[in-house]
Amino acid sequence: MAHRTMEPIPPTPPTPSQTLPLPPTKPRSRSTAVVLGGIQIHPAFQGNGIGTHLITALIQESRSTAKPLHLDVDRNNVRARRLYERLGFEQHAESERDFHMTFHPDRVVRQEQAGEDLNR
Repeated sequence: MAHRTMEPIPPTPPTPSQTLPLPPTKPRSRSTAVVLGGIQIHPAFQGNGIGTHLITALIQESRSTAKPLHLDVDRNNVRARRLYERLGFEQHAESERDFHMTFHPDRVVRQEQAGEDLNR
């Protein structure tokens, strides 16, 4: 009888509703801003809305405190940069390795009032 080796079945990615409502690492909150020190989603779980869900929780904090939300994104991470731009972040500076981006809650509120859906 021949034995057949089966490939392991990759884990089923959780849906955003199965994730924690806040990021697993607490963002640093300064008196003038909220700063996301980093976020990493395992490649097997990317593309399922998890990053959007986590960043949206921080955007809600930014709005409720009226503080800008700052983060850095690796220059080579085009997918993450597109996500941040879609959620209303703007690039304000850059370094050799990263783009420095900021979410301004007052600017996004004006865009939403104009009818843009930033959570597309």
